[in-house]
Amino acid sequence: MDEAMRSLSMRSKARRAAGFSMMELLILLAVLGLIAGALAISARRVLGGQQDKAALNSIEQSVWEGATAAASRGASTELVRTATGLEVREVGSANALQTFDLPSSVTTNLPMGQVLVFTPPGRVDLASLQALPSPVTVTVNGHTYKLQVSVIGEVKVTS
Repeated sequence: MDEAMRSLSMRSKARRAAGFSMMELLILLAVLGLIAGALAISARRVLGGQQDKAALNSIEQSVWEGATAAASRGASTELVRTATGLEVREVGSANALQTFDLPSSVTTNLPMGQVLVFTPPGRVDLASLQALPSPVTVTVNGHTYKLQVSVIGEVKVTS
């Protein structure tokens, strides 16, 4: 009988030594929670920066696409601001050649409707360029950027 009790006692000690106590598990969960919180804050900053870059790239690409379309088609094209973003179209056509969506968190002082006109060989029409607000601004996640558009369809971003 003494041997059976000793065996049971050794198994009980082995179980306790092999597992975690409740306190150890709670400490582990607290540490993992702190790490997850720090990662979430960090990821939010990174994603916010990516959204800024994506919105600015969409605007840069839409201007470049308008100039390129005018050059390649040999016809005037226009950049049009819609409720959801920007579209490149041939002048007088309702069909979009290219669409660039802007997130709802992006605000800009670009007017609704026709923004720029591009003529072959891919130049921005001076009258439409002069009609742009000065400076063109884009606000994303509380950061405001100023844009300058050149006659050849190049967009320079400053903050």
